[in-house]
Amino acid sequence: MAHEISEASGSAEMFWYGDEPWHGLGTKVDHALTAEEAIKAASLDWEVEKREIFFEEKHDPGVFKSAYAYATVRTDLEIPLGIVGKNYKPIQNTQAFAFMDSLTMSKAAKYHTAGALFSGQRVWILAKLPDHLVVLDNDVVDQYLLLCNNHDGQGSLKVLFTPIRVVCMNTLNVALRSAQTTVNIAHTGDIQKKVTEAQRILGVAVNYFKDIHDMYKNFAAKHLTDTDLRMYVDNVFPGTSTKAQHIRERVLELYEVGAGSDSSTGTLWGAYNAVAEYVDHHRTDYNTAPDRYFQTIHFGKGAGIKTKAFEEALNLLTN
Repeated sequence: MAHEISEASGSAEMFWYGDEPWHGLGTKVDHALTAEEAIKAASLDWEVEKREIFFEEKHDPGVFKSAYAYATVRTDLEIPLGIVGKNYKPIQNTQAFAFMDSLTMSKAAKYHTAGALFSGQRVWILAKLPDHLVVLDNDVVDQYLLLCNNHDGQGSLKVLFTPIRVVCMNTLNVALRSAQTTVNIAHTGDIQKKVTEAQRILGVAVNYFKDIHDMYKNFAAKHLTDTDLRMYVDNVFPGTSTKAQHIRERVLELYEVGAGSDSSTGTLWGAYNAVAEYVDHHRTDYNTAPDRYFQTIHFGKGAGIKTKAFEEALNLLTN
């Protein structure tokens, strides 16, 4: 099975700093990188062009130009990436890094990983922000900005806040829950105007981390009875099937013995992180489809489960 990390240029097109990624691919670096260093280390120093599409009619000899559809092409390797409409405007990888630099308001070294998926159809960039959140004495949540840009016409550029729990490196992708912490930039219209507006929104949304810090501390202060815990896990993973029952039992086990459980067992924070640890590290479908790991924990089903876990935690807290 082909891996989702692009190897179109002959090697894995990504870099990473810190813990080795799940697939063992990419270029390891010994320090967080600047935007200029990162785009080269991740092999993202290429551009995308929108080109006309020509076709032959089955019953009418000759070659015709499509009036509505265009192809996006990765120019360094002449790889077609997708089909787009006439109003589509590519957002280049260099523009994406410049956008991230402007959001963090610094040219200092900060990029921890970046890369391309599916031969360049999708590109991601993860930048670490300078501050972190201390939920418990030995439980620290770092602050990151994650950018994902599509070159295949299948979605907008997304920028979202992503807290990552240091003790177990879980991605707690609660930013998808709130429109104020996720910004989407469509590949149409005045791109620069949209980028400027996104900068304003994300600047305001920095307060999100203060709010989420307070929420995490409330989670950590909330004692759970056995009934509360069972109800929480049942609500996050509903169903009567044998598989659903096994998942719930595994999450309850992680609640007792998972990463960071020595300080968080007995609390809503411990239950919330048991779900995140299960989603990011213990779901068995990753064994059969490892190429979808990055996609699902950040944007797909895994992210949806973690968002539900956050919402159910809020319900327990408020009720």
